[in-house]
Amino acid sequence: MGLTSDFLKGFQPALEAVPLPERLEEDYERVSCLSRNGGDGVWLVRRRADGERLVLRAARDGALREEFDVMSRLPEELRGRTPRAEAFFEVDGAEYLVRTYLPGRSLAEVWEPGEGREDEAIKLGASLCRLLDRLHRLDPPVIHRDIKPENIILSLQGEPCLIDFGIARTYDPDRESEPPAWAPAPPPPRSSTASPSPTSARTCTPWP
Repeated sequence: MGLTSDFLKGFQPALEAVPLPERLEEDYERVSCLSRNGGDGVWLVRRRADGERLVLRAARDGALREEFDVMSRLPEELRGRTPRAEAFFEVDGAEYLVRTYLPGRSLAEVWEPGEGREDEAIKLGASLCRLLDRLHRLDPPVIHRDIKPENIILSLQGEPCLIDFGIARTYDPDRESEPPAWAPAPPPPRSSTASPSPTSARTCTPWP
């Protein structure tokens, strides 16, 4: 009990170290800090009106407005597989974005590189590709641009979900400099004894 009390005494000041606008403090209670960098941060919060858990992001680089606009385009059918934009605020030069919380654990947390779970990997990959295909078929298409294990959440039902639409864009073929639709994948772990399997040579074709 003493260790728990000591932890909470130090944890709470850290949680509240970044002040939030009065309007946000009135509507949301911070539960935990998910990440923090200077004045920017991401928190798990609880809405005081109904107790729903949400994610609150704060940033001063002007990037959250576009993320809010992109998430606002996501259709209702993707609820639970992608975050839903709930609210956006601008206060004293800072931006605040509230989105839905997707419970689960990231692929990076539950899957070690090089684990021999080929059948499960194929199943998850196919489900993720179907999700991306739906995003790419929106009008205009939504390109996530940051697919990596840390941004893939395995839901309580085992379905892959996508978070962090911070650098996502809607695709515009007339844009002079359209960003790439994928990021380079890290090289696979080397093995002096393993021989290539048919599935190890499969690749994903970037869209479009």
